[in-house]
Amino acid sequence: MKFVFVTLDPGRDSQKELDQTMTAMGSKFRAVRPENELVAQNLALGFSDYAAKTGTAEAYDYDHSARIYAVSPDNRRHLLYASPDLDLDRVQADIERLLAVL
Repeated sequence: MKFVFVTLDPGRDSQKELDQTMTAMGSKFRAVRPENELVAQNLALGFSDYAAKTGTAEAYDYDHSARIYAVSPDNRRHLLYASPDLDLDRVQADIERLLAVL
């Protein structure tokens, strides 16, 4: 199993910083930085998520969904967590059940 974080703000998030963060989390973590904002937005849309830049050019933020997906190597989505309040015991049990059938 691998964990992948995708930034929706490639203009502000450097690959070096993302890689440092993922290294601190462990060898199974990886960060993906789309080449630009449009690619990031299209990636989010591909998962039926959204990402929209808000504010001014100097002081902006991103309004975006924050979901966690379990995706198999064939790119099928099996699990979706949409709440920021995760029940980690439930997530672990769900992943163990998923791994048993894949």
